[in-house]
Parts: sequence; structure tokens; C-alpha cells
Amino acid sequence: MRYVIALLLLLSSLYSDGEENQSTADLQLLMLQKEQKSFYKRFEAFFSEYDDTLLENSAIYALDMMMPDEDILAMKKVSKNRLKQRFGSQYLKIPQIINNDFYNVLLSSFYYHVQDFSRINDKLWEEVVCDPETFHYDQIKDPEPNLTLKQSDAQSRGVTQNGIVLPYNLNFPTAYYPYAAEPDGCSAEKLQDVYDVANELFDDDIWLKEACDAHDRCYYTLGTSSKECNDQFIVKTVDSCNQIDIADTFFFMGTRNSLCGMKAFTISVAANACAEKYFAQAQKKQETYLKWVIKYERAYKAAKAKMVSEVFQK
Repeated sequence: MRYVIALLLLLSSLYSDGEENQSTADLQLLMLQKEQKSFYKRFEAFFSEYDDTLLENSAIYALDMMMPDEDILAMKKVSKNRLKQRFGSQYLKIPQIINNDFYNVLLSSFYYHVQDFSRINDKLWEEVVCDPETFHYDQIKDPEPNLTLKQSDAQSRGVTQNGIVLPYNLNFPTAYYPYAAEPDGCSAEKLQDVYDVANELFDDDIWLKEACDAHDRCYYTLGTSSKECNDQFIVKTVDSCNQIDIADTFFFMGTRNSLCGMKAFTISVAANACAEKYFAQAQKKQETYLKWVIKYERAYKAAKAKMVSEVFQK
């Protein structure tokens, strides 16, 4: 019954997300679609926001365990991902991809339950588990304008939209424009040992890395949220397992695909466990970095104008 409700609400929400026909004949239908969407959003918000006391949050979570909102979210994310990715030209892998999508729904649904639970008790353990590197900005460390720096130089850290090559900055040692920290692949925090053991059996990092890099970029994109980034992360990582060769799928009887999915689940849970602290740190660092980029561009243009002026004076 839980999944029947989930399916009905999913169809309702997807239907309401479709393109809206503004004709007079469809005005009534449009109003109904908005009402359905509004109802679904209220339903989804009630069982995904845990900002009250521990007792109140626990009561909501107990009720939430019987509701299908996590299943709806998983179905929505996986189905939208498949519509976006499609099946490509690998028609022989369609059965494997469809099977992986079903597996993705199950893992994602379970992950969203874990996500809710972690938000309830994060104040109890985040001080012990989560320890992001503290970011301190020191203006003295900012480099002077370098008018001779080229994009191909070792000290280059990307080119701005205005065509200015950025130099290495001690305040942002891993930065590469437009991000304050260049994506560095997958990690699993306190679950890293489990992840490393799994890598000894099958090294799936070659496929999971892009999903992890996309997750890093999401954290360093101003205006996003940790929940938004993590909701998509679990779907993308499990979807990466479709890269497994079909011959390996048959030879290992699907065990390699399942293990890849569990690795994806592991790094997603690890990312969610310390989401708020790491996300806040990333957003702060990114905001400071972009301010420095603007300041550097101004200093660069001023230095260049001065150099041109001195040349003409000679």
C-alpha cells in the first residue's frame, strides 16, 4: 500500500511539473495542477524538515517511517535522471540499466530515511564525527597582480570570465577558477576504511569520481543547499555503476553492480553525515574566493593601465 500511495503521488507531482498551457481552455486544469503541486510540496516539507526539539522530531520521524515521501523523492530523482541520461547507444545494456534504476530507487529511498535520521540527532554527534578544516582568510597572503602569467604556466589557476589568468593564492591552495577548491574525487570520512576495502575488490572510482566531483562543485556553488546537493549525489553515484561492462555483469552475476551500488551508498551517507558543517565551510570559502577574484581583477587592470601609461610617457 505504501508504494501504491507513492506511485499515485509521484504521478500527480510529475504531472504538475509538466509544461503549463496558458490557453483559456486549460486555465482550470492549470489551477488544479498548481494545487496538486502545492499539496505535494507541503506534504514533502512536513516530513523532511526537522528543526524542532529532539522529542518533537522523533515523533515526526516515527510517523514519517510509515509515509511514502522518501519513496516518492527517490522515484522522482531516479526517473528524472533517466530521462536526462537516456539509454545512449548501448542498447544491449538497457536491461542492466533498468535493473540498476530499480536498485537506485531502493538505495536512494533508504538513504533519504538515513538523511532524515541524521538531521534529528546531528547535534548529538557532529562535534565528535565532523571536523572540517577551518578556513581563515589572510589578506597578506594574496598575490600581487602578475601581468606576464599565462594560462599554461604552472602557477596558473584558471582564467576568469574577463580573460584574466589567476595566480596561485596561499589562501586557496586547491582553488581552480571558478571554484575555491578543485574537486578531488571520492572520500568517505569515517567510513573510509570500508570504502578502501571495497576498492580492493573492485576499483569503481573511475566511474564514481565524476559524481563525487559534481557533488564537490555543488557544495562550492553559491545559492545551493547541502540537502539539494546530497539528494542528487546518491542518485548520480548509483547511476555511475551503469558503466560496468555487461560482460562483467554476467560473469559476476550482478554482484559487482551491487557492490558498486553499496559503495555509492557508503560515500553518500558519509557526505550527508557532516553535510551542514562542510557545506557551510564550502559556501564561506567560495564567497570569500569570488570576492578575492573581483579584487584581483581590479588590481590587475589598474596595474596594466599603469604599465601602459608608463610606456607612453617614455
